[in-house]
Amino acid sequence: MESYNGLNLVIWIRSRRLPTRTVLIGDPDLVLQKEAERERAVYLVTPLEHAAFVRAVTTLLEAQPQTRRTPRKRVQVEAVVDGVAASVVDVSYGGLCLAVEDADRIAFPPFFTLKLTRLDVSRRVQRVWTSRVRDRRTLLCGARLALTSDHDDGWRAVVDSLPERQPIPSGSTR
Repeated sequence: MESYNGLNLVIWIRSRRLPTRTVLIGDPDLVLQKEAERERAVYLVTPLEHAAFVRAVTTLLEAQPQTRRTPRKRVQVEAVVDGVAASVVDVSYGGLCLAVEDADRIAFPPFFTLKLTRLDVSRRVQRVWTSRVRDRRTLLCGARLALTSDHDDGWRAVVDSLPERQPIPSGSTR
């Protein structure tokens, strides 16, 4: 892989939302290990014991993939994430997807506060995934509501109140 490492491959796979489970094996490196965990990969340190490898693979194979529990609603809502302007592009009763433009140097922390500016609504959310759009300047983030039950009537009311964004008709110049 020349100047790349396995983590680059994991990030590439995740950016395409491929259903791949990954084990990285390498020398002790806390930074690489933390990055691998952030990308939901297992990082095993050499020298590697066969039993540890089998346990890691078994755990990955037994884990249930994360699935969406409620349908998404396409929206376009202005938001602020810990002081940074963002747009909510879809919502559900369990979470949302954000887009941040000109996000060259931005990374979403594991937990953050989302404010829907026009609705005066704030929620603490947990990052589930991030992905860079092909232009590499736009960062997408999927997040779920943190520390709330699946029956958060306040958030459900917000989701229900948001108008669904209509798709742009084919042939449109917009």
